[in-house]
Amino acid sequence: ARTPRRPDAGHGLHGGSLPASPAGRSGGRPAVSVRAPEGKAVTDALALSRALRPLQQQRPSPVRTEVDEAATVDAMAETGLPDVAILPARERWLDLALVIDDGTSMLLWQRLCGELRGVLERLGAFRDVRVYGLHTRGGGRPALRGSPFGDGPANGDPAVLADPSGATMVLVVTDGIGSAWRGGRMQEVLAGWGRCGPTAVLQVLPPQMWKGSGVRADRWEVTSRGRASANATWQVTASGLPPELASFRGVPIPVLAPRPASVAEWARLVASPGGTAVLPLLRTAPASEAAGEDAAVAPAPPPGADAAATAVLRFRDTVSPEAYRLAAHLAALAPVSVPAMRLVQESVPWPAETAHLAEVFSGGLLRAVPHPAEYDVPERLRQFDFPAATKAILLDTVPTAELLETGLAVGRRMDELVGRSPDFPAWIARPDGPDRLPEHATAFAWVNDALLVRLGIGRTDTPLPRRPARDAGTQSPAAGPGERTAPPPHAPSRPAAARPPARGVLPGPRVPDGDAAVPWPGAVPLDGARGEQLLTAAVLESLDRGPHAHSELPSYLFLAPPGGGKTTLLRQLAARAQELGAPLAWLDLDGPDGTYASVTELALEAARQFQLPAPRHPALAFPSFAGLLIAFALAPSPRTVRELGEAARGVLGRFPLGDVAGTVHAGLQAALDALGEGPPPPGIGAVLPLMGEGRLRLRPLERALAGVARRSGGTHRDLLRFLGQRLADRPADARTVDEVLLRALLSDLRTAYRATERRTHCLLLLDNADCPVGEELLQALAEARALDSGFTPAWDPLLAVATAGTVPRQVDPAQLAGPDLRYQLTHWRLTHRQETRTADDLVVAQLAGASLAEVTELAAETLEGTRGLPRPPVARPAAWLGRLVHDLTRGHPGAVAALLDALPLFPEDTDWAYRLRRLFTPAGQRPAGDGWDLAGDLLHTLLRDVPAEVRELLPRAAAAVDLDHAFTAWGLWGDTDTRGQGALAHFRTHGLLTPPVQDSQTDQLHPLLRHLLLRELAGRPETSGFTWRHAHDALRLRARDHGQGAVAAYHALALGDLPTAAAYLHRVFERTADPGARDEAFHLVRRAPVRDYVLFSDDSPVRRYHRLVRPLAQDDPSAAMARALGAAWLGPEPARRADGDERPGAQPGHSYFDPLTDPYGTLLPGLTDALTALDRHYPGSWGAACAALYDADA
Repeated sequence: ARTPRRPDAGHGLHGGSLPASPAGRSGGRPAVSVRAPEGKAVTDALALSRALRPLQQQRPSPVRTEVDEAATVDAMAETGLPDVAILPARERWLDLALVIDDGTSMLLWQRLCGELRGVLERLGAFRDVRVYGLHTRGGGRPALRGSPFGDGPANGDPAVLADPSGATMVLVVTDGIGSAWRGGRMQEVLAGWGRCGPTAVLQVLPPQMWKGSGVRADRWEVTSRGRASANATWQVTASGLPPELASFRGVPIPVLAPRPASVAEWARLVASPGGTAVLPLLRTAPASEAAGEDAAVAPAPPPGADAAATAVLRFRDTVSPEAYRLAAHLAALAPVSVPAMRLVQESVPWPAETAHLAEVFSGGLLRAVPHPAEYDVPERLRQFDFPAATKAILLDTVPTAELLETGLAVGRRMDELVGRSPDFPAWIARPDGPDRLPEHATAFAWVNDALLVRLGIGRTDTPLPRRPARDAGTQSPAAGPGERTAPPPHAPSRPAAARPPARGVLPGPRVPDGDAAVPWPGAVPLDGARGEQLLTAAVLESLDRGPHAHSELPSYLFLAPPGGGKTTLLRQLAARAQELGAPLAWLDLDGPDGTYASVTELALEAARQFQLPAPRHPALAFPSFAGLLIAFALAPSPRTVRELGEAARGVLGRFPLGDVAGTVHAGLQAALDALGEGPPPPGIGAVLPLMGEGRLRLRPLERALAGVARRSGGTHRDLLRFLGQRLADRPADARTVDEVLLRALLSDLRTAYRATERRTHCLLLLDNADCPVGEELLQALAEARALDSGFTPAWDPLLAVATAGTVPRQVDPAQLAGPDLRYQLTHWRLTHRQETRTADDLVVAQLAGASLAEVTELAAETLEGTRGLPRPPVARPAAWLGRLVHDLTRGHPGAVAALLDALPLFPEDTDWAYRLRRLFTPAGQRPAGDGWDLAGDLLHTLLRDVPAEVRELLPRAAAAVDLDHAFTAWGLWGDTDTRGQGALAHFRTHGLLTPPVQDSQTDQLHPLLRHLLLRELAGRPETSGFTWRHAHDALRLRARDHGQGAVAAYHALALGDLPTAAAYLHRVFERTADPGARDEAFHLVRRAPVRDYVLFSDDSPVRRYHRLVRPLAQDDPSAAMARALGAAWLGPEPARRADGDERPGAQPGHSYFDPLTDPYGTLLPGLTDALTALDRHYPGSWGAACAALYDADA
């Protein structure tokens, strides 16, 4: 633990004062006000704005007009008369009524409401944004007030917001604490709004707390039939169930969270002319749930000692461990205002969230401090405090040094925020101050002279009152002179999560958060192969127990799609750990032995592998873990199991560790006495060696256990099966056993690592952890460490590294959004958007694919091993082959290995370009005729866990430019039942196979997956159910209906309709001379997929080009555009745009990609001439620059 600096040299910062001292009033200390900074509530306003971007639509104004310049000019040219053509002006399509529930509990979210209002006003989607307060407390009907958190009366009728024209959107921001939410009265109001226009509820509490509020939701499939349609017109169904089994009653009201991922789906549905989405809808609340005011402000007398202990115990059992620990820190600094509470929450030595503060605020312990009637204190600055007896109990649950350090940490946090964050009023004691502090005011932060100057207050030479330091021998606030308040016999003492390592670059140097990418691990970017080695070395660095080792070991989770190299990474880590002699356990949760059913089974297997002999270190023993497991198995009844679990839970993690041993001895002795000479459960003898030789230090007990082991046959799995059957109908007891045994395992490791000769930590590798038991283990490990962190001065030596092929439940897929990781992570640069830490100290990162340099090296090895084969007719065969393989596979490690292994298997005289194209054609036959299918095998690898109905529908989705276009094209899914569409929508949440589009709020299929699915769709005969033509026709129609000309031209070209696509580009080039706009349109259209690329190398791109454009007239501008488009479509794509900037995803050092068009990377002069036709019809630099790029040599 850190030794806190004494705050003697600091100045106490207070959250409240008596603003105007009346005449004759004395008492208190003079003070002066300052503007103290506080953190922002919306941490990613840009992402939230992007999620709401679909709402930025316009409509023709019913009253305003404007001049149609083009039509006016045409009319004057035709008639010679000064006629003016007018048309309706375009205006924003909706008004917004932002309704904010302004009860006392919402004070925590007042900053969020203000910042959310700013985001909505700056969005540019609404004609007018009006903000109202909403009164939901008490037993009357909900009412509106003119402004939220104000003093005005709440007497407005909610019906005034019901706009019969449907042009008003209503968004309600609430925490659902008010009684109107629980009794159903607010649902009547929402239904009235929802019958007129789009209406939604923004629930500020995190989803895990919704069940304790009056705003609860269930997920339903919602279908809308028009833009901004009223909620009452929506069709609501349960995915996969008939309406008679699951029907929705009432008006559907979406419940959103203030996160980009939550609001994006709703915004897309509201803005679409017709679409389907799965949204959480407000659940109907029974009238019997009516409740009163917030617990945080319920008027109740201060409890006595016994009542306070009962209240704190009830509070501990209700809230999360983080909230319980935060309450102790707030008690040390109370009374505090809401802004001060938020600063404390941000400054405590573990990752506390606003949700934890909300648990404390509404948990029934905090009370509003009454202020004198003559003072008008704003709601935001109201003070809250704990009763004295409650505060005394809370203060005794956390070390005093830690509480004192928090006050200093708040000051440091303010130093970071000042000048760049919102602020709130606070007061500092000062002899010449105009205000006065109350007699018993407590400072919530301590600031130095430098920060005082930055806050606008000069340094004073008059000594200021110093806050007395409290340590183990001083009084608590509720104690009398000379005595220390002791906790009651059952006082809660359950601190929460340990302080995790600072967030930053994973997993090397610890750096502060920031938007800019931070090079890792040095200042020089590293190539893929070298980066792979350094990644392995950096994780292994955590194994070192040297003087510079990290004392806190997080759990690492590396994500990659199937075949993405996860197992290879673990294999490298395991090999290196074995060289170091580190205790190692490797559990494959999807392997041949991956039949693990519980956390206890995983912990037992890890202990068995950790105990294997190590050449450099003494063998590990697990007396507490094995002893408790045997005691649980020998217990005569489930009740005894529960009692032993509770007893062990009370002492596990304490220091010294003798308490654990005593509990284990007592439990074993009681179980042996109850067993007597009866038959023991199976497997005792298989588990007993884990205890180690003589570790119990009780000879009679050891002899008794040895006798039981001799009578017990079977394996350790038999013992687990026996224990599981006993607790099969007692899930709560089973969870207690899992928790206690995992904590016992960590306790044994801490005991073993007190020896100084151990130089490495233990390495636990979990392959394929994306399964229920794998996620349970990671969650249980984080919770066990959180529970033990407040008791033990030493951290456990377990380093857990897991891999997964899907995004686990603990991780929001939106946190992994960002630029294309395939190339960004080639140089091992991680930003805050690719590396994230969950609330449970689980560090998550997405693995990159193989880099171009790494694939080129592998390609050179392939060519070196085929010396008898003809080389590709290029100057640098290895670089040529490496580039093509990398572009074809998108760097996917499994695809790279499979493709390079298959290339030498063709007959010797086979052209290398033919080999590549044939292997990436679905159902392609190897010349030997054994039916081997590389493309099919890769698809099976990527989609091995995808349901069959989704697998059948995915080729249709691959035809779209992104998944938003696919899911809103009704023609794609006309023959698909509701179950199939629901399964496809669920697949969209995969995250790794459906990554986000760069610089966009939509998502797409994994590039390799999309390429393979397109080849499969192209190979379907016209007689099959759904073909290439059907898919692109449906998507083309959808683009036309949405006014997306470029996308419609894209699908026209995919269908071979070159004149239509060229005519669209011709119109674009006629309307604008901007090279960037021209290039953007040309680039999108020419990226349309080619259905039938030629497999035989003697049919060159030149001949294909002439067949495509020969029928066109030579003097037609559209024909000239068609010739250019045909050349670009059939040829490779330049790596740079016309303006010289690199295209997204382009590889440095080579000029072209898209290898399936011209595999040798060279365009003949005939194709270049076709591109230069643009110069004749569209003078400017664009045509020449584009032609020069295509004429360049690869």
